[in-house]
Amino acid sequence: MSVKTNLLLLLEQNRGRPVSGQRISEQLGVTRGAVWKAVKELRQQGYQIQAVTNRGYTLDDQNDILSPQGILPYVEDARLDGQITVLESVSSTNTLLKQQAADGAPAPSALIAKEQTGGRGRRGRSFYSPKNSGLYVSLLLRPQGMTGDHAPLITTAAAVAVCQAVEEVCGVSLQIKWVNDLFLGEQKICGILTEAVTDFESGCVESVIIGVGMNLIRPEGLPQELVGVAGYLSDALERPVSRNRLCAAVLNHLMRTVSQLQSRAFLPEYRRRSLVLGRTVQVASPQGEYTAKALDIGENGDLVVSLDDGTRRRLSSGEVRISPVASPH
Repeated sequence: MSVKTNLLLLLEQNRGRPVSGQRISEQLGVTRGAVWKAVKELRQQGYQIQAVTNRGYTLDDQNDILSPQGILPYVEDARLDGQITVLESVSSTNTLLKQQAADGAPAPSALIAKEQTGGRGRRGRSFYSPKNSGLYVSLLLRPQGMTGDHAPLITTAAAVAVCQAVEEVCGVSLQIKWVNDLFLGEQKICGILTEAVTDFESGCVESVIIGVGMNLIRPEGLPQELVGVAGYLSDALERPVSRNRLCAAVLNHLMRTVSQLQSRAFLPEYRRRSLVLGRTVQVASPQGEYTAKALDIGENGDLVVSLDDGTRRRLSSGEVRISPVASPH
């Protein structure tokens, strides 16, 4: 790695605390002049680095530029060291990581973008992903012994993981609208798109890509169709959140929760956070739309609903909308 990259990692590991130029020079094995040059380059990229005589260099606590060096100090799984990439702009983190997986990219690995020009949601929908307004991250995993039966559970596990990450870093509790949307109050702030590649002969899942798109800061020029629909995490916070810390927490909880697919230990929390259980919903299916009451989340992440005639159905895919509460007359 370059002097600049190593310096940024060292400063991130000591964020808010001064590190002497002598210590940096010795630890990186470079001259003090090389350290100063790297500091200037980082400042030109927008990093707020203070230099205090007789104390050293300090990375400002309010600095919030997404970078692998900023994320790694908070990452628990050492396998992600060197496997985190942050790009300025991509069409879709899921699409690019899926291409990299097909070319033999190692797992686990994570791809993060500051902007998506073609962000994707379920059923081919677009996901508005403006620059520096959200967190757009995809994680590649190659789980051992996972069959196609477990694939639908991955999205369920991922929804719980992201809720836990947000609560850990921000102290904000989110709810889940089956199957992959996270809500803050009545507004959606996050969508999850899970894509699996399965070996048809063995029936085993070869690789999984979990994409998370989260709205953090309300952008200017929000499309009219999203006004009142899209929510932003910053609206619920008194101070800005560190995107590096939040990204690391998302990765940590995803890695941890997906490992629980066999035990399904995350299902009670998914049910507890459910926005639909006990409510009347509109179900969109290939056979048409119908009204039902959401009763439970099954052991495979399916939604159990009851029709007006008492018939029960298990939905493993599809869309549901929460029916509005009727106004009193």
